[in-house]
Formats: sequence, structure tokens, C-alpha cells
Amino acid sequence: MLLVLLLLLLLLLLLLLLLLLLLLLLLLLLLLLLLLLLLLLLLLLLLLLLLLLLLLLLLLLLLLLLLLLLLLLLLLLLLLLLLLLLLLLLLLLMLLLLLLLLLLMMLLLQHLVGRWLMLLLLLRVHANMEAEKIQRAACLDVK
Repeated sequence: MLLVLLLLLLLLLLLLLLLLLLLLLLLLLLLLLLLLLLLLLLLLLLLLLLLLLLLLLLLLLLLLLLLLLLLLLLLLLLLLLLLLLLLLLLLLLMLLLLLLLLLLMMLLLQHLVGRWLMLLLLLRVHANMEAEKIQRAACLDVK
């Protein structure tokens, strides 16, 4: 009987040990599950951080593109202003050339008119000299 009781006690101890082992296994499984959950949470957080970083990078890229576009527009405006200035300078040069041409034409006209006037003056002097000769000849004829 004592042997049966001892066997029963041993069986009970074995059962208790088995139960303890099962509990430990369950605890270990729970811990593993918790670790897995933590890992999943960490992965999700990392993914969120990566997404945020990507969004920030995209925003930075967009800002850079906008800045580049603004710079290009400013350069185009500067080029247009330079072209306008060049056109204005060309117009001023053409006006100056036209004024110079007008001055040269006036000088040429003055020269030509001066020559004609000189010629007319010489003709008048010659005519006066001829008239004086005729008058002298007439005076000498009368005397």
C-alpha cells in the first residue's frame, strides 16, 4: 500500500512537473509571441519612419525643382532685358548714323550751293567788267 501511495505521489509529482513544464512552455510561447509583436511593431515604426523620410525627400526635391524653375525664369528675364538693351543700343546707333548722314548731306549741299554762288558772283563780276569796258569804249567814242 505504501508502495502504491509512493507511486501515486511520484505520479502526482510527475504530473505537477509536467504541468509546470507545460506552464513554462506556455510562458515561453507567450514571451515569444510578445517578442514577435514587438518586432512587428518595430518594423511598422521603421516603415513609417522610412515613409516619412521618403516624403521629406520628395518635398525637398520638389522645393529644389521649384527653385531651379525660378532661377531659370530669372535667367530668361535677364536675357530678355539684355536683348532689349541691345536693341535700344542698336536703335540709338542707327539714329546717330542717320544724324551723321544728315549732317554730311547738309555739308555737301552747303558746299554745292557755295560753289554755285561763287560761280554766280564770278559771272556778275565778269559781266560788270564787260559793262565797264563797253562804257569806257563808249566814253572814248564820244570824246
